[in-house]
Amino acid sequence: MKVAISGFRGMIGQVVRKELEESGHEVVGLTRETLYDEKGVLLRSALRGCAAVVHLAGAPVLQRWTASARKEIMESRTVTTRHLVEAVNALLPGEKPALFLSASAIGIYRNGEVHDEQSLQYDTHFAAEVTQAWEKASEGLDIHVRRVVFRIGLVLDAHSKLISLLWLPFRMGAGGPIGSGKQPFPFIHLNDLVRAMFWVLENRQAHGIYNLVAPERITNRDFARQFGALLHRPALLPVPAFFMRLLYGTAAVMVLESPAVHPARLMSEGFSFRYPSLQWALEEIVARKKEKRPTSPGDTASSI
Repeated sequence: MKVAISGFRGMIGQVVRKELEESGHEVVGLTRETLYDEKGVLLRSALRGCAAVVHLAGAPVLQRWTASARKEIMESRTVTTRHLVEAVNALLPGEKPALFLSASAIGIYRNGEVHDEQSLQYDTHFAAEVTQAWEKASEGLDIHVRRVVFRIGLVLDAHSKLISLLWLPFRMGAGGPIGSGKQPFPFIHLNDLVRAMFWVLENRQAHGIYNLVAPERITNRDFARQFGALLHRPALLPVPAFFMRLLYGTAAVMVLESPAVHPARLMSEGFSFRYPSLQWALEEIVARKKEKRPTSPGDTASSI
């Protein structure tokens, strides 16, 4: 199978590419030059004959939402998605990929409520607006191409940005919840994220929107307590809300508030989580950090 991947240099993209190649698949990395080719010549050439497109590209959302940052965040998702859709639609029937799998985010949902995939209660902050526009950009895809959208939660891995930022303060006993700590903490272990992508590649019945989060529902305070316990350190020093607002401005809403999200479709359609609970996820992460093993979901492909 030949699979095209955008964002293949990012944390998720690198692991997906590695697992595909080790499973004997051919990977086509979609570069920035290819994705932003207005005429679509480079993109059509890259996609021709691919069985699937995995779209992961996008500028980081957790940064100060200046005018220039907003433009980059929005265009890195909507423009690239639109170009991909146009390129796929322009290919001849025998040349089109059978699957278009696009990343999205749980930030689309309204804070303070519980959401499954049927929920239409969307938030109004900038990150939610971006996510809605991102998903809308792929709605014009050829109806003969299977479209899957993963609304992804907080990705946990030994080398994920969140764990890397928190590792030192928690190891020093200076960790704790962010803000009130009462906000939901919808997470997904990187292993399960990649396994879900393989599940979609293999399962031709999978289509539409999926919430990609673990089934356990916890809070930010639960995360801090369990992370500290595994490191044998107290986790009692909260990060004040005003500090997060000072650091990220209005983007701080992404860490100070959060929706509660349920992976109803993955569970009802037979996907099996390897790390359904935070305890299991953190035990694997802490063990790998201490052993300094490389980022990898391990036997991702063979576990499908």
